[in-house]
Amino acid sequence: MTRFPRNYQRHGDLAASSRRPPVDPETLIQEAIEFHLEGIREMGLPIPVPASFAGAVEIRPAA
Repeated sequence: MTRFPRNYQRHGDLAASSRRPPVDPETLIQEAIEFHLEGIREMGLPIPVPASFAGAVEIRPAA
């Protein structure tokens, strides 16, 4: 997507808009994972076993 002074345009699209189109985070994540797996396949590497991890980090607010 390209930001012009008065509108946004997605690459390859013929239409432009003065408002930024809504972004679906789940779609973006899915596309990123598919792109990553495609790269792994192209390099001839094995696809990792699916796994997940969650954690928390504490930060000190600015004084």
